[in-house]
Amino acid sequence: MASFIPLIVGSIFFALGVNFLFYLIAFKKSAQLVTGHVKAIEKYTSTHRQSGHRTQNVYFRPMVEYSYNDTEHITFGASTNEIRHTLNQNVPVMVQQSQDGQKISARIQDPIDIFAGLLFMLMGMGGLAAYITVTDGSWIVALVISGICIVIARVLSNMKLKFNNKFIQTDDNETLKQGSVVIQTKSDFVKEVSSHAFWGGLITCIFMIGAIWIIYSGYTDLPTEAQNILSNAPQDFARALTSGDMPT
Repeated sequence: MASFIPLIVGSIFFALGVNFLFYLIAFKKSAQLVTGHVKAIEKYTSTHRQSGHRTQNVYFRPMVEYSYNDTEHITFGASTNEIRHTLNQNVPVMVQQSQDGQKISARIQDPIDIFAGLLFMLMGMGGLAAYITVTDGSWIVALVISGICIVIARVLSNMKLKFNNKFIQTDDNETLKQGSVVIQTKSDFVKEVSSHAFWGGLITCIFMIGAIWIIYSGYTDLPTEAQNILSNAPQDFARALTSGDMPT
């Protein structure tokens, strides 16, 4: 059963990625494209539990104002750890109207959505590749499973789009996060970007140095024969690691 774990995990991630991309494509085809502008940047803190401890992360998302049917509306972009938009920046907004014409739903046409779908697909493909190369699985099985995932993802994305179109909730009901800070002026924006860039760069450098040290320490602690396998035949190293035949 253990040999099927990469196949199962890879199939799930692959299906999720394909489903998300199909949904984005279908939403774009059924929506009207308008131009909005970033009215403000919302900064908020999200608290969640990780390994039994409460952790806090700071997120930013653009507040976008757009006009549809001569009425002004507000929608929010994706939340990220970085400030990805500037104040008054023009952004494309996809607007979808409900079947009765009474409600609308909108989402920013953001490349990060496509990136997220592709990332899930690549992770899934990595799992399927591991099933074939590391566990000596059948490439035919992996190919068939991939085809089934694509069909299921297409069906589910169409069902989701039809359901959302029938039960659209207007985006104007969406409110600011509790305790959030709204950045609306140029001075506040420049101050936040400068502060965030400094600490972000510092943390990135620390993590990079730590990662290099961990990789180097792990490599030097390997037996000489294992180092030779890793340097000359990484595929054999992965097989030896998973099979328990690692040289000592």
